[in-house]
Amino acid sequence: MVLLDHGGRDLREVTLIGPPPDLEWLVEHIWIQGSHGEIIDWRVVADTSPYLIASVTESRAGRRMQIALVGARTHAAVVDVTNRVLTVGVRLKTGVVPGLTGASAREFVDRGVPVTHVFSHATLSDLDLGHDAPRNVIVREIVRLMRRLPRHDVRPLIPTSHARIETVRGLAEWLSTAPRSLRDRVYRDAGISPKRMLRVLRLHTALRAAWGRQASWSEIAYRAGYADQAHLTREMRALLGETPSAWRARGSAVSFKTASPD
Repeated sequence: MVLLDHGGRDLREVTLIGPPPDLEWLVEHIWIQGSHGEIIDWRVVADTSPYLIASVTESRAGRRMQIALVGARTHAAVVDVTNRVLTVGVRLKTGVVPGLTGASAREFVDRGVPVTHVFSHATLSDLDLGHDAPRNVIVREIVRLMRRLPRHDVRPLIPTSHARIETVRGLAEWLSTAPRSLRDRVYRDAGISPKRMLRVLRLHTALRAAWGRQASWSEIAYRAGYADQAHLTREMRALLGETPSAWRARGSAVSFKTASPD
């Protein structure tokens, strides 16, 4: 999620929006970021969730909007935002991609696919998503798009409450899936292996525990279910590409706004 991506840096330019009640089955939250200030790159945290991302860039050639469906991320990625003037992102629930697209989630892992290659012309028609549209219009139209998406056998894979699931066996029990079938189902619905999913979820638990707090990393490791601080450090290097201290050094969040969509 965006708070974790920022590593706790100043979020005064970020607005978080909760999903409308009719989209709670699909959407975790919507976020908007305007000016990126002096930031030229953005470290995106490994994530089990797919995203719908609308980005507006501005250069000498003019403004340009791109909208893509981004799959789960197996590791951190650095995104160049040098010319980015606006980002509207929708964090979708883990496991919904096949029901929305008719394709395996594996086709979207660690990459973004333009929505014109994913959804039908009828689904995208008459949406006011021009590069010069005001941000409130873009959010409104993105919500309209979400409401048009198919709901064929959409089955989120993890509890919305982020209840702790720490083992592959526990995940199989949560999904009422035989252990021998679990790998195929999770690969199809999330695009990554059950083990990788649990590692990423544990990382998020640790980062949420660390965000905006002064708890020691050994305490955070214990809370998140790591064997010890060294285990947490190894996992952060592997999945996040940086040490705990480097992540925290990107700053403590001072504020963020919350709002509700129209």
